[in-house]
Amino acid sequence: MRTLARIAVTVLAGGALATTAALPAHANQAATAQAYNHCNGKMSYNKPGRSAAVPVFYYGFSPVIDCVLGVGRGGGGGSIEALQASLKYCNNAPTMVINGVYTQHVVDVITWIQAASGVKADGVYGPVTRGLLRWAFYNELSGKRTCEHL
Repeated sequence: MRTLARIAVTVLAGGALATTAALPAHANQAATAQAYNHCNGKMSYNKPGRSAAVPVFYYGFSPVIDCVLGVGRGGGGGSIEALQASLKYCNNAPTMVINGVYTQHVVDVITWIQAASGVKADGVYGPVTRGLLRWAFYNELSGKRTCEHL
């Protein structure tokens, strides 16, 4: 059984609809990265009683969670810091510096997680990698952090 990552629908002039081919979830991330916008901010991803900061692409005031980060790809608005916090606190990278720069250390940790999970290990953060990561959720009442998948 194949899992689909996304299907894009575009409204053309005159109201006609056009769709792009669906991409398998395990598709080459370098190729699929071109299909996504670069992350330019972060948002709170909420679960009952807790939330995690995750990278997003803001289109106006609307956040889109499917975006990419990498060397020369995206950044700003706290997107890289959100990723670095996830790597540091929840993905076995305790020496990760949270500085908002997509450093070689970020590339190395992302590449390691991708390789360990059996997806193309290119060091680029995107929708497939987002699903592999555990995120730092903060409980508003207790102030405690838990690590969970989105």
